[in-house]
Amino acid sequence: MGLTIHYCGKLRNPVSIPSLITEAKDISETMHWPYEVVAPLPDVPVEGILISPNGSEPLWLTFHEAGFMCNPLLYSYVMEVEGKGITADAEQWLFTKTQYAGVDAHIALIKLMKHLSQKYFEKFELHDESQYWETGDEALCRKKFEESDRFIGMIGDGLDSIEFDPAESSETIAGKIEKLLSDKFGLKRAN
Repeated sequence: MGLTIHYCGKLRNPVSIPSLITEAKDISETMHWPYEVVAPLPDVPVEGILISPNGSEPLWLTFHEAGFMCNPLLYSYVMEVEGKGITADAEQWLFTKTQYAGVDAHIALIKLMKHLSQKYFEKFELHDESQYWETGDEALCRKKFEESDRFIGMIGDGLDSIEFDPAESSETIAGKIEKLLSDKFGLKRAN
């Protein structure tokens, strides 16, 4: 739960990966954002950089050697389970929850992605739950963050109001939570 950006893309030229990493690293240092450079491994031909503003999940600027965005953990998992890597024509959507980093960090990450997408990418898509990417409207972005914060707070308060018995089964606890979500918020389980 919390505002998230979802993104995928392919670089114009995979040879530009080191330049993109250097530029993202420099920006991260200027913004005082922790980062980690990801080097390719023999079985995982993915490299790039993870950027993690305080409170945010990492922004995955990681790429398969063919130039498409790729999460190295997912690549490893697919290799382990299926015995083969992710194909170069696969479109892999990555995501980063920014809710707990705050609206200013979210806007800064969106501006970074706009810059990088224009400079390095042949194809790039981003869906922003705050709609800042799509609209550039900071007031709307702030409103979406406030709404999400309020909803998360209401859910937390609702969960705090439920009495749980340690001896209850997980099904009973899940039923209590479903009842709360249905009664207080009108949320129903999708079947």
